[in-house]
Amino acid sequence: LVGPREALAVAFVELAAPSWTTGTPPVPSQDVTIQLRAHGRPLAGRVVANGTGHETAAATTPGVTVLLHEPAHGVALGQSAVVHDGDHCLGGGRITAVSRPDVPARVPAIASGRP
Repeated sequence: LVGPREALAVAFVELAAPSWTTGTPPVPSQDVTIQLRAHGRPLAGRVVANGTGHETAAATTPGVTVLLHEPAHGVALGQSAVVHDGDHCLGGGRITAVSRPDVPARVPAIASGRP
């Protein structure tokens, strides 16, 4: 399946079971930057929610959702993300959910050689 580039745009990322350098997550409405690739540029965003948690065998660890100020492309579930406040690393976690717009995919026509 192929589709338009905007179908890959992500408006928010949810991190499950993040690890925070201070031991506590950023507060909702806190402005942060988030880095989605090791050598990618940090993207501006805002913490909009501390999630309900991610169930593990050991415990429930609260997650966090970051609303991006501009769409990000090429974000994959399972990839790591690091959250910053200026030059200070707050922590990070594994991306377990993203938003994607409802853009219908286009299926390329396959030439069959028949009318």
